[in-house]
Amino acid sequence: TPGVPLQFSGAGTDEDGTIAKYEWDFDGDGVFEW
Repeated sequence: TPGVPLQFSGAGTDEDGTIAKYEWDFDGDGVFEW
């Protein structure tokens, strides 16, 4: 619903031990909106 606050959280692992960033593709078009 537009205007309603929401919260995203993410978790991951990497063999190097460092996650550089998280990106979100909200509409599935392959372009990260956030």
